[in-house]
Amino acid sequence: MAFYAIVWSVWLYRNDTVFRRVTWNVDQVFDLLKQRVATWAPAKWHHEYGVVLDTERYPAEGTVIKRRMRTRIVEEWSKPRKGEMKYNVDGAAPGCPGKVGIGGIMRDEEGNTKIVFSKAIGVEDASVAEVRAVREAFLTFAGSKLVATYSLIIESDSKNAVKWTNKPSEAPRRLRKWILHIERLKKEEKKWVMFLCLCLDTWKGLYLYVLRFNERFHDDDGFSFEGQPQIVNINESGVLF
Repeated sequence: MAFYAIVWSVWLYRNDTVFRRVTWNVDQVFDLLKQRVATWAPAKWHHEYGVVLDTERYPAEGTVIKRRMRTRIVEEWSKPRKGEMKYNVDGAAPGCPGKVGIGGIMRDEEGNTKIVFSKAIGVEDASVAEVRAVREAFLTFAGSKLVATYSLIIESDSKNAVKWTNKPSEAPRRLRKWILHIERLKKEEKKWVMFLCLCLDTWKGLYLYVLRFNERFHDDDGFSFEGQPQIVNINESGVLF
C-alpha cells in the first residue's frame, strides 16, 4: 500500500511541475508522501494507527504513532447474597442526541431472572440514558412484591452517573432534574446504602454504581427511602471493607 501511495503522490506532483509550472521541492514532496501514506494506512490497519492530523502537525517525525489500544477486563457477573436482588442496568444512544433506550435485568441469589425492563425514552444522549436507567430500576423494584422481603443492588457502568450523583453541582443542567431527584433520595432518612466501586480494568476509570435498600418506599413520584446513605470502598480483590 505504501508503494502505491508514494508512486501516486510523486506522479501527481510531477504533473504539477510539468503542467502548472510548480517548482520541484523535495521536502514538500516527502511531506505529501507521508501524509498520503498516513491517510491510506488506516484503511487496512484501522486498529493500529492514530489520526492523520498528527502527521500533518509533526511531518518531521516521518511516521504515524500507533494508537494505544484500550482494553477492558471483563468480569463475570456475580450473584447477590441471600436476601438480596441485583439489578444490572444500562442505557444507550446511537447518536448525540439520538433515540435513547434503557434496559435492565434483576436476578436473585440463585441467578434467576425476576424483573426485566426495556424501553425507549425519546431523543436524548447517553448520559441521560444511564441516569434514567438507574431511576427505572428503583421504580420497577418498588412496584413489585419483592420489595417487602429483599434488599436491592443496582449496578451500572456509567462513571459520569456516579460522579454527578455524588457531586450534583457538577452535573450538566440538562440532567439536574434526574440527578437532584436521586440526591433528594440520598438525603432522606431511609434504610439504604450506596456503594461506589472502582471497576478493575485497564482504563482505571470505569465505575460501578451500586445502590442498596431494604424498605418499601413511595411518594408522589414513586420515590422515598429509609436510612442514612453511606459510602464504602472495595479493594482490588473485590472485597468490601
